[in-house]
Amino acid sequence: MLLSQFNQLDLDDRTKHVSEHATYITSDLVTRSNFFAIDDFFVEVRSNPKAAVGLSITPFDSGPRYRQMLHLISLMPKMN
Repeated sequence: MLLSQFNQLDLDDRTKHVSEHATYITSDLVTRSNFFAIDDFFVEVRSNPKAAVGLSITPFDSGPRYRQMLHLISLMPKMN
């Protein structure tokens, strides 16, 4: 899936796509975020139990978070 296609999905479809197709990368306990890889972009899934909408799913394919995810992936052990 392309980032532009993912951006067109509503929250329910984004959630489904992440659960079915994404690869978990890491978590940030401070921001309550989990990061996943989907094809050629990453997704931040952030939970906020105090908000009316308790979940946000934000895709990204550039910037500091993108470079951080690429760095983390380069440090991960290779899986066969």
